[in-house]
Amino acid sequence: MSNNKHIGSSFESFLKEEAPAVLAKAIPRRRIPTHPGEVLRQEFLLPMKITQTVLAEKLDIPVRRINEIVNGKHGINAETAWLLAGAFGTTPEFWMNLQANYDLAKARPRRVIARVVAR
Repeated sequence: MSNNKHIGSSFESFLKEEAPAVLAKAIPRRRIPTHPGEVLRQEFLLPMKITQTVLAEKLDIPVRRINEIVNGKHGINAETAWLLAGAFGTTPEFWMNLQANYDLAKARPRRVIARVVAR
């Protein structure tokens, strides 16, 4: 039992002291997150063997809308997030967070913005 306690404290120490540096090197800071349409295709449509046409019919939306999302030409809006959440048993926040993270990364300024300080 004391051996498990030692392992736990070692792990906690790692998390506090070493993990941030490891993660900083492992995850590129300027990496653009995966577009939500790619997630839709790779994590939902392909494994479930669902076509874009079938999904569009189930959601009662145009096939073009699904196709543009899947091909990264269109983002996921709140209405589509609700529809996808219902269809796949996720949450609308899941889809909106994917979109927001993608949009924020794409819009990141190339220059450093100086912090505003009180006078």
